[in-house]
Amino acid sequence: ATTVFNNQGTFIKSAGGGTGNSTTDLTAVVHNTGTINVQSGILDLGGGGSNTGTIDLSSGTTLALTGGTFAVNTGSSITGTGTVRVTGGTTTFSGANTGTANLAITGGTATFSGNTTTTGGGTFSAGTFNGAGTLTLGAPLTLSGTTLGGTGVLNADGGTTISGNFSINGGQTLNLSGSSTWSAGYIYGGGGSILNNKVGATLTTNFNGTLNGTYHGGGA
Repeated sequence: ATTVFNNQGTFIKSAGGGTGNSTTDLTAVVHNTGTINVQSGILDLGGGGSNTGTIDLSSGTTLALTGGTFAVNTGSSITGTGTVRVTGGTTTFSGANTGTANLAITGGTATFSGNTTTTGGGTFSAGTFNGAGTLTLGAPLTLSGTTLGGTGVLNADGGTTISGNFSINGGQTLNLSGSSTWSAGYIYGGGGSILNNKVGATLTTNFNGTLNGTYHGGGA
């Protein structure tokens, strides 16, 4: 049976190995109801688990979700200006959650079934973003891959840079606010998806791009 680590107190990831980019790997199932404080480097959670407490990510640090099934449950708080990076497995954001961290999707699946809001931005370069919930990003979003699916809503309130192929299908809605640019990439639309350039927003494209209306399996 897999080892389970229940953090009910405070778990601190500080500098180690003589470098600020050191990685602590937790391949056990991790359930956090207390506080996880990543002060330096990378904390890699590869065995799945859950969070109903606080995860604080200092600037330049990363919480890497690399395997298993990890649930960010109602009332979770992910603070600081570091990055939550989904690279493998499935991460589910449910209920109402708020935070300040950035979100990167470079593999795996990030599913949103509630209303998640962060003042941070996003970098979506591979993997899958789906679900029936809503994610609101306050800082800029970079799209250079990733399949946006499901029937939910992605609010890019801080502007968006589209710099590579991506897919939007299955009824997903992408709302662009602020100043956005589309400088590269084929946008594979279809499946009842909706791309809104909101009132007062600007979307600028400067190349021979394509937004198609019928999804046919391209993208990330």
